[in-house]
Amino acid sequence: MTREQKIAAKVAQFAGVAEADVAAALNAPDSNLPTKRSDVATYDAREILLSTGEWGGVVLAAENTAVPSQVRGACIVLRDAIIQTSTIRISVPAIYNATANLLGALVSAGILTNATRNALMALAEVAQSWAEKEGVGVVTIRDIGIARGNF
Repeated sequence: MTREQKIAAKVAQFAGVAEADVAAALNAPDSNLPTKRSDVATYDAREILLSTGEWGGVVLAAENTAVPSQVRGACIVLRDAIIQTSTIRISVPAIYNATANLLGALVSAGILTNATRNALMALAEVAQSWAEKEGVGVVTIRDIGIARGNF
């Protein structure tokens, strides 16, 4: 099915709705659709860690040479990722998996709670629009008009 055919089939469900409103609906995130993985702004992750009080434990463990090296290393990676970057490219499968493993290790070590780990991983899951899910790009008012036969 072509882009135009997909849009026309979907637009048929919006009889009597203004073209601008249809375009907005098709481009808006829809919580009824499956989520997609999205990159995470480090300030969002830092906010979670600060609000739970677990940021301090991460920093202390990163700086404590008595902490087992694997745990300390994970804390250093998390601390430096939060401090030295603005975005974690979690939409990249390898980075998603590495992040999930790192956070899991910190839960096992007692540095993070499972709830914090889940909240951090949830940042990567965002609602997608119908247009994103269908891979048609941004749907414009003109696309809606064409789908309705208004050239």
